[in-house]
Amino acid sequence: MICRMVIFPLGSSTKIPGLSRGTLRSRPTRIPPSTTSLASQGFEVTTRKPELRVHRRLYYSTVGKPLYNCKTPYELIECILHAMIGHFNVFRKSNALHRDVSEGNILLVDEAVTGVDVFDELFGSNFEYLPTRCQGNLIDGDLAKRIGDRKAPEAGESISGTIPFMSINLLTRWTAKNPIYHNPNDDLESGIWVAMLCGLEQSIKYGASNQEKFWLTALLSHDPRVVSGAKVNIRELDVQWTLSPPPKIHAFYGLIVKWLGLLWRREIADDFGADGPMSTERYLPSYQEFLWEGFTWLKNYEAHFHKDWREFFSLQRENIPRHW
Repeated sequence: MICRMVIFPLGSSTKIPGLSRGTLRSRPTRIPPSTTSLASQGFEVTTRKPELRVHRRLYYSTVGKPLYNCKTPYELIECILHAMIGHFNVFRKSNALHRDVSEGNILLVDEAVTGVDVFDELFGSNFEYLPTRCQGNLIDGDLAKRIGDRKAPEAGESISGTIPFMSINLLTRWTAKNPIYHNPNDDLESGIWVAMLCGLEQSIKYGASNQEKFWLTALLSHDPRVVSGAKVNIRELDVQWTLSPPPKIHAFYGLIVKWLGLLWRREIADDFGADGPMSTERYLPSYQEFLWEGFTWLKNYEAHFHKDWREFFSLQRENIPRHW
């Protein structure tokens, strides 16, 4: 099997959940708009000296499948959680950010876990939901970058990522032509939008509501302003559903909204990464809250999340809000 090399400096041969030494060539999912189309919409497109890159190929034993192969919501969410554990491990070891967490860059795998020391730093040795296998790998570090201890954007730094999965913070700064501070919270939020879009794509197969169709269309737009507006709309459900959560929809979309609320409050407290070093200590609470909430949610809604997509969405339709 031919693979592309992940450019993350791993520094260890220990297998850790969510961390892959290579990347499978999976089916392309979405093609970002060209710089020409973005320039025509009024966005500034910076032309810089091309980077010198060396194309390499390798073989590796881990076999993965695209996320559309996930048979249940449980499998999808668990896969994303494991991939973000791998993201944390790269960040703590190499001080590097992936900067393109997307549907095509997370693989569904099934292999034994042989090294779980990362959990001690995240939650302590008594973590209740300690995985016994690796379900998801984060791959394709083509846009990965060491961030070191920089305290301000580098001169001419450009935005990176795939528009449907980019964080609200990055999209907002980009459209406002403000300095770009890409931090770990942005990559964590990208993981949320991977879950959201995969869920919406499944809902289309089984009679999606008008609201779900609108969200999917908006999130797949090539206009960053449209995507950002839709994401803000979804995030604001955090306040509404805290007071009165829809019974069944709360299971899947409730987790999405809960995650977005957690990261939003963390971003505000952190001033959106605009000052201070990009250190593990600074962003450890974000990883802890994101992962703890995800694993806890899977446990609380375990019976519901283990149903296949058809049955899962049929149950959600029973209590769909009238305005959807």
